[in-house]
Amino acid sequence: MPEQTLEQQYADILRGGSDNSPLLTDGYKFSMAQAGFPLRHEYFYLHFRRGGAQRIPFDFKAVVEALRPRLPDSREQGFLLANGYGLTPAMEAALLGELTVMYQPKGTWANEHEPVLTVSGPSFLVSWLEPLLIAFNFPMQIATAMSEGVTEFECNCPDEAQIIGLVGQAMGIDGKARYNEVLFRQNINEQVANLRDVLGSGIDRAFEVGTRAMTCLAQHRIVLEELKAAGITRTANVLLAYELYMVPVGTTGHEHQERHGDDIDGFRAVRDLRPEPPSYLFDTYDPMKRGIPAAIEAMLENRVRYCSVRFDSGDQEAQLLAFVRAQRKHGLNIFYLFMDGYDAERVSKMEQYADNLGIQMDDRHYGMGSYFVSKPALTPYTRDRLAMVYKLCQSGGPGFDGKHGARNVKKYSGSPGKESIAGRPIVIIAHDGTRYIAQQGEGLRPEGGYCRNETKLPKPTEPSIMSPETEAISEACRVRDLGWDTDPF
Repeated sequence: MPEQTLEQQYADILRGGSDNSPLLTDGYKFSMAQAGFPLRHEYFYLHFRRGGAQRIPFDFKAVVEALRPRLPDSREQGFLLANGYGLTPAMEAALLGELTVMYQPKGTWANEHEPVLTVSGPSFLVSWLEPLLIAFNFPMQIATAMSEGVTEFECNCPDEAQIIGLVGQAMGIDGKARYNEVLFRQNINEQVANLRDVLGSGIDRAFEVGTRAMTCLAQHRIVLEELKAAGITRTANVLLAYELYMVPVGTTGHEHQERHGDDIDGFRAVRDLRPEPPSYLFDTYDPMKRGIPAAIEAMLENRVRYCSVRFDSGDQEAQLLAFVRAQRKHGLNIFYLFMDGYDAERVSKMEQYADNLGIQMDDRHYGMGSYFVSKPALTPYTRDRLAMVYKLCQSGGPGFDGKHGARNVKKYSGSPGKESIAGRPIVIIAHDGTRYIAQQGEGLRPEGGYCRNETKLPKPTEPSIMSPETEAISEACRVRDLGWDTDPF
């Protein structure tokens, strides 16, 4: 049997073994596919928003190929069905579809906002990959630290230490990693204790959404073991919910509205295609002008339907007030999900504000991600440090809308700095080292990669430049989605 490559070894450590279970993703990936278009051809891209240039230690295309999921067995499908996430025939076909990966090569550097890689294929498959690909931030940060002379690392579990060892092998550096799982567990319990001081016996109103903050499955398992013991039994990690006898959770993400082309169409789809209470995420385009009015319209079309709204960015107090006023006026049947960087202090403030508005305690729930996963970590190399994200950038193939081909899409959000790039973005590196965020098919590049050559390019000292075509696509999306009365990109 041939020896495993570093990429195969990393894939196995990341997912906690050699089994490529289809449950290893966020719960909302299943609900979006049920209410979406699982076989539609789509493009996603992986990038980070801050932290400076980062070194790429592995052939991430090979890692992506190694992470491809299998179909669920009968027990897994039964678990999914029991929790409202059962795979349809179209979803199963999507998991077996073809993948195309454009990528920045091993040994090169990625800049802030640049696509580290772009993945295309059936919607459900390429969306499914999100939490695993976001975890690439950890070996990239370790490789960058090693490039800058760091050779000793603290981490949370043996599997993180193994990842650090693999990065060292890839770079020819003897890095030393020490882990302290006991201290990591203690830190998690301190976070839980702080939250319990706020929620008291209502600690179960918090649920865990840190799958995209994990460094590897073993690290996330530790987190969920401690949370379950403390009375928090809901998690977005479907595989660990299955293995630890917890409840998987997930609603929709911004990609859901983007592939439908509008908030109201996305809301109607999740309401009418799934029997579970629909949840409306309203900050994809403009939360106050478009998202909230569309969510209220969807609720008014079926006033008795129990539903929720998810707060994810922007002025959440103003957003909540708008829903409370509509609830009082129309008698809507709503509960509220608060997310986006919540910690104990922020939960306390929202609890006080919601109390003042007269919202019932049982109707207020908090999705906690980095608070349980990154904040207690013994390593500084967390997802938060880079703000690594994975975004839908194009939905549909040629001729999709009968006129312009595929629909280029982007997230706008109510918070600055969260806007994404539309189209099929790649990176072009000129002979003088200038880096351009461009579109696939624009300029010269080798087949299968971003860079003009695959030599180990030096760390970039200047930010990337958007090509004219990329800027034009971004502006066209802005005019189409938001109109002219907004600030330029």
